[in-house]
Amino acid sequence: SPGCSGTYWPRRRIEPAPHEGGKATTMTGAGKPRILVVDDDRFSQQLLQDMLVPLGYAVSVAGDGLAAIDLARRIRPQLILLDVVMPIMDGFAACERLKADEATAHIPVVLVTSLEGRESKIRGLAVGASDFLAKPVDEAELALRVKNLLRVVEFEAFLQQHNEQLDAQVRERTRQLEEALGELRRSREELKTSYLDTIF
Repeated sequence: SPGCSGTYWPRRRIEPAPHEGGKATTMTGAGKPRILVVDDDRFSQQLLQDMLVPLGYAVSVAGDGLAAIDLARRIRPQLILLDVVMPIMDGFAACERLKADEATAHIPVVLVTSLEGRESKIRGLAVGASDFLAKPVDEAELALRVKNLLRVVEFEAFLQQHNEQLDAQVRERTRQLEEALGELRRSREELKTSYLDTIF
């Protein structure tokens, strides 16, 4: 309800989201962490945008699971906030598809839902969800969960980059050793040939 502490309620009139049906839209935000918000309800889309944009995030929006999968493949967001109850394709099915796709499997998915109970959470975990947010979304909780998950994403990216650098160094060192070994063998053959020439 409007009087609940911590729950965000917009202070301006909610404008219709700039898309029709399940089409997806992207807000500009070069260099900012990008979050994909997926919800068939335009009020909920705008609500999450109003929470995330002031925190410094770039926001993209999709209106259903299929549109979200297509957009995620194209823009590779750092995080996906995925509503569960949607037409065309619900959040569980969309999450499962995202995790089955090599291009999007690494992206953390937060299921945003009004569903309660252990079974829903177990099902969400089974399809690869990283976390859950209950509706109505609490602004402080959203900010902390997004911040923590993006830290994990950043750390994993750092580890991947570090491992790639180590692999490159190992490959280069191996190449150098192989070249040195080849040179040593050639030198031995030349020395052997020179020695034989002196005794015959």
